[in-house]
Amino acid sequence: MAEQQPHPWLRGPVDGVPRELQPVAHALVQTREEVDEFTAGFPDDLLWEGVAGLAPVGYHLKHIAGVIDRATLRDAMLHGVAGSARWSGAGGVSTTTTASGAARKICPGRAKRSGR
Repeated sequence: MAEQQPHPWLRGPVDGVPRELQPVAHALVQTREEVDEFTAGFPDDLLWEGVAGLAPVGYHLKHIAGVIDRATLRDAMLHGVAGSARWSGAGGVSTTTTASGAARKICPGRAKRSGR
């Protein structure tokens, strides 16, 4: 288990983020860290298996990234920039790849999955 750190908002401001957006940045940093923590060691063969009729873990990881993509696309549209990101299908994707993809969307500069 990794060394326990204070919550992101207790560690000080996130570099390069305006003061008004610090709460959002801290929430994204926390989400990024929790994606790493809770997917560490998760078996690839269960990534797309639903349990008791619930959506599989892979779906939720892709959903996190999709929400970030939509927010980024909305921001780009508001500033007159074209572009969008699309997710591919589920086949042949590992837990590490899917979690890392979600993590890159959450905190692009901090997407390295340490120790995994």
